[in-house]
Amino acid sequence: MGFGGWVFLLLVGYLGVVSVWDTVLCCVGSCFYGSGFVVAVHADLYWSVDDEGVAVMPSAQAAFLDWLLLGHERRPLTQKDWAVENGMHEDSLRRWKRDPRFVREWDRRASEVNVSPERVQGVVDALWAKAQGGDVKAAGLYLQYVDKFTPKRRVVVDDERDAAGLSDLELADELELSVAQLRVVSEVPQLVQVT
Repeated sequence: MGFGGWVFLLLVGYLGVVSVWDTVLCCVGSCFYGSGFVVAVHADLYWSVDDEGVAVMPSAQAAFLDWLLLGHERRPLTQKDWAVENGMHEDSLRRWKRDPRFVREWDRRASEVNVSPERVQGVVDALWAKAQGGDVKAAGLYLQYVDKFTPKRRVVVDDERDAAGLSDLELADELELSVAQLRVVSEVPQLVQVT
């Protein structure tokens, strides 16, 4: 690799297209293996931009992200084992997990997975089962969740009078008047339909 190739790769690394460490590895690797070998082998390790200007995650990182999102279903179980199985160094995985682009995509996809109706319903069902078994905390959480779906009633009192401004005597008079009106209504004979 000539001097121009070294400058190009270091500049690309400096601008953030790839990490400086990966750029150095490519430069060193190209000295040992020829100008295109390492770059060709590792070309799918770097982010690219599609025709519409959208950043495209490399397939190796996408596979790692898919594995991360599996949760309890992950095989292999550990990140180190995944790295070995996929021919990667564990430090590369750690570096990916610190990359803001990777983190954004991880957050976006995790929110899709975690808010899926199937998962939410599974949690609600588990709360219901524990609440039925007598778990008070589970019952409280279940009722809080269900409360979001119950219609709320709003009582509106349309009373133009301000009771706070009345004296005790005026308030007692108002109360007696209301009671008298209620007695009159209750004393009205009920019409009974005879058949």
